[in-house]
Amino acid sequence: MRKDTLAEKHPWMKHALKEDIKEVIISPEMLRVSKIIAEEPFGERMHEEAGYFQGSLQGETLYIFSRHMINMGDNSEVEITRESFLDEEVGLATARNTPKYNIVMYHNHPRITPEILKKELPNEANEIIEAAKYHMDLEMCDNILKNGIKNNLENTLTELLTKSLSPEDIKGTPGKYHFLITDTTSPKNKFSHINFYDIKKMETIPVRQARNIKESAALEDLAKIDMLSMKEARNKVYGVTSQKEFEKKMMNWDYLDAFDPQKMEEMRTQRVTI
Repeated sequence: MRKDTLAEKHPWMKHALKEDIKEVIISPEMLRVSKIIAEEPFGERMHEEAGYFQGSLQGETLYIFSRHMINMGDNSEVEITRESFLDEEVGLATARNTPKYNIVMYHNHPRITPEILKKELPNEANEIIEAAKYHMDLEMCDNILKNGIKNNLENTLTELLTKSLSPEDIKGTPGKYHFLITDTTSPKNKFSHINFYDIKKMETIPVRQARNIKESAALEDLAKIDMLSMKEARNKVYGVTSQKEFEKKMMNWDYLDAFDPQKMEEMRTQRVTI
């Protein structure tokens, strides 16, 4: 194996979940974040973004408690680059402090409109649009019907074209799972925009919120660990020992001296496009 493997270029990748799981429990905050990713445009255009969700494996259940965004792209692809020095240190600290720490890569597929389709696939667009209209007229999209999503052309195109992983998505995925977020939110199903794939079986894993005190407490404990890890990483990167000292450095702009120039120069070396 070459020394410049993706796991070495991107330290978080070595924690990619490989064990079999039966379900995913996501914190309320991460559910809110995933919905923002699904619906929020970047400027005047929808965009793809990529990163990873952090979790703790307990039995055959993955508890997801935090997320790191790494990069944004256009509405058709995004590159996986090295994280910033601080974000990388935060991830490393969280990994050290979290029991049975695992990550799952995520990215989103933006909404598909007829205009975007004609721009991206000029030769095939009309045929695809006609097929979508056929599905729409016959009310063939089960997810649209059962989730209370408006049965129009844009929603049908988005439902048909964005909820699957491409060969490039799968190739760029470390570990066994990929968290695909799509602009398919609905009033009846709070998880309709989440597609948590087992990329070996090409099946989706059930995602839910905590149902009892024990599960809620587990997520709260993990969130506290994440916050402490952020402080630990910040103190290391900026060379401080307290919030007061950190604020003082920020006010004086002395924090720039805390960065290792060589480390910063090495940050964005390896890229993966999905």
